[in-house]
Amino acid sequence: MGGTSQPTDVLWWIAALLRAVRFPYLSIPVLSNYPFADIPETEGNVNLRPMETKPRILGSTEGASPAINSEILEWIRDRWDTVGRLLFSDKKFKLAFQAFGSATVERDRASSLLAIWGALEQLFGSGRYRIASFIAAYLDPPGEGRLATYRRVLKLYDKRSAAAHTANEAEAGPLLEAYVLMRNALIKMVDEKKVPTQGNLESLLFEGVQTADG
Repeated sequence: MGGTSQPTDVLWWIAALLRAVRFPYLSIPVLSNYPFADIPETEGNVNLRPMETKPRILGSTEGASPAINSEILEWIRDRWDTVGRLLFSDKKFKLAFQAFGSATVERDRASSLLAIWGALEQLFGSGRYRIASFIAAYLDPPGEGRLATYRRVLKLYDKRSAAAHTANEAEAGPLLEAYVLMRNALIKMVDEKKVPTQGNLESLLFEGVQTADG
């Protein structure tokens, strides 16, 4: 793994992956030098250090189990090193991943929505039509699904613009949709072990397009 990291950095990106894969409400509120269950009986010097103290705006869905099972742990095991490499080697990914991790910290929804779109713009560029085209091309193959995603991103971007230019509170629906878009893009980058360049995105966008020369 390139670069250097502290133990808290490793904890943070494992927690961020857990938030991305299934648990957007997960936090690490405090660190301890002893197992929490043993603290009442511990005679040594217990060191408790706060880490993530603010609650998250997203909660668990009804009926969903909050347990972290072996399948999820294996998914994290297979990918956490890749995330570390991307964090150290790609500034855009690092900024986007950090913004994604902080977007669900409790605050007003407009700020959370803007944080998510800031992360998306780090990876896909700015501009309404540009970002909608690149996100759709990256997440969907050519066809009706890609067109539907493109149109959906255009509408979501309008919600982002409204949040940026008005004092009105952002709606919960567009915030959740933008969060899922960001989550899906990051997961794909982790699975593919790379962040797409503008050239990659342009190639995806015009995939299958026939030229005049055939």
